[in-house]
Amino acid sequence: MERSKRTIGREAYADRSGKISWPVRLAYAGGDVACNVVFGMIGTLLTMFYTDYALITAGTIGIIMLVSRIFDGFSDVIMGIIVEKTHSRFGKARPWLLWMSIPFCLSAVLLFTVPGVGVKGDPWYKVLYVFITYNFCTTVCYTAINLPYGTLSTLMTDKSYQRDMLGNVRMGLSPLGKIIAVVATLPLVKLMGNNQMAWAKTMSIWATVAFILLLMNFLFCKETIGVDKKNAIPSKNRAIEKINAIKTNVRVNDEKIDYKIRKIYLKNQYKDQLFNIKWFSKNQSRDYIKEKKTQALESYKEKLKVLHAKHFNKVNDIKGLKNKLPMGRALKFLVKNKYFWLVLLLWMFQSVSFGVVGTILPYFCKWVIHDENLYSTLFLVETLTLVAGVFACMPLVKKVGKRNLALIGSVIALAGQVAYIFNAKSVGMIYMSCVVRSIGLAPLNAVVFGMLGDVVDYGHWKNGVRQESFICAGGSVGTKLGSGLSSVLITQLLQLAGYDGSRELAEGQSEKALTMITNLYIIGPIVIAAGVLLVLIFYQLDKHYDEMMDELWDTVGGEALLKHKLKEKAEKEKKGR
Repeated sequence: MERSKRTIGREAYADRSGKISWPVRLAYAGGDVACNVVFGMIGTLLTMFYTDYALITAGTIGIIMLVSRIFDGFSDVIMGIIVEKTHSRFGKARPWLLWMSIPFCLSAVLLFTVPGVGVKGDPWYKVLYVFITYNFCTTVCYTAINLPYGTLSTLMTDKSYQRDMLGNVRMGLSPLGKIIAVVATLPLVKLMGNNQMAWAKTMSIWATVAFILLLMNFLFCKETIGVDKKNAIPSKNRAIEKINAIKTNVRVNDEKIDYKIRKIYLKNQYKDQLFNIKWFSKNQSRDYIKEKKTQALESYKEKLKVLHAKHFNKVNDIKGLKNKLPMGRALKFLVKNKYFWLVLLLWMFQSVSFGVVGTILPYFCKWVIHDENLYSTLFLVETLTLVAGVFACMPLVKKVGKRNLALIGSVIALAGQVAYIFNAKSVGMIYMSCVVRSIGLAPLNAVVFGMLGDVVDYGHWKNGVRQESFICAGGSVGTKLGSGLSSVLITQLLQLAGYDGSRELAEGQSEKALTMITNLYIIGPIVIAAGVLLVLIFYQLDKHYDEMMDELWDTVGGEALLKHKLKEKAEKEKKGR
């Protein structure tokens, strides 16, 4: 029995990526734990360190973070281009985990070595040091390690379900990095002297943990898509390089011939369709026949576009320049991918959520509840609930769907935070809001990485191009934009409310500052949950994903079938001679 194009297409995809084992999933998740050990400190306690220990005003910190986020957006795009151009025996994303692990860990320690800590105010050397070290850590090192890390998941497997599981394990374990950094940091700082040196020593411990986890990630997680070690340009042997160049030219010419044959094949297919329409629609109206012919023509043009795009990619792949498109064309494909923008917004809201709650909660506990130690307990409860919720979502993804699961979660988070308004200063209600908020956010955390992989597939289906690094760069932009916006908003609002970080706990803050802290902690999560709900209403990719992949498999299978038939024909002609 002859196999269908779709079957061949499925097998072609299945051959490229197999099931990911649990040790590999855990090693991959360890990379995000490492990033969160550092980024967790940046997104939560760093602002308090700057205002209450380095004695820099909140407004200055807000401006530094705002300007840094502008640089950060450019660095993500630049790093996406660099990753696309990287070709090594380890792949294009994986080697960056090795190359940037030490600079990343060192940059994290430098954040907490601000000169002139005892000097109150904003002398130029303190501001300049904070600006340089903050950008070196977040704009350069964090981008250079986190963007390739996110891209790696799309290069480890092509299977949507495997990506979902990889994302679930990643998001289930990633909060452990924040738990390590946030829950244990304040007690360790107090144990080591409650000064700047204590912060630097504590960060050194977390940086060592991050380095070990990143190294494990590099060793266990391998790229299986698009890695062609035979075509990697050797750095030492010039003779082998010349031989490979000759082979490359031959293969490029073969691809050009195949491209012309496939164009003829598609044209003949179109002619057959027109003949069938004419033959089998004799009794139909002219409008019906005209409509069918128009549909056949549009289908033919669309297939030609896909064929041209794939031929372009294959030739560049042979040359060792996989997916290298002109910048304008690559950005055009990215901009036209509507689901890319929706997932970018989801990433941003997710990051804003962590930023608002993580940054304002220590201020809320210290100045409103008058119990600084409560912060570590609340953060631990909220994070552990989030971890449990993410793992609980794993069996529900297939049954409910990624979008529907996240939609239900956003409704739960919104309802829980609204209920919290009625008794905001009750410790019991604070615990309740933390738990319900985590349960509501868990589905989005569980599926957002799977959504990112689906967006890559959507772009491949629509444009014939896989843009893993560009799309993951967009996700990184969303994360940093969300974190930056939340940090800037909080610091500027605190400054406007007259917050003074140099005050002792017994002195307290002004009534206006206390009201601002309370409102940020209560209203912020409501706005975030409502934003997530609105975005998910417009996200409809889940409904069309299976149909989309069937069409993609048809295309892949059709090409494989045509190649097989052409090969058979060539062999018969050779035997005939």
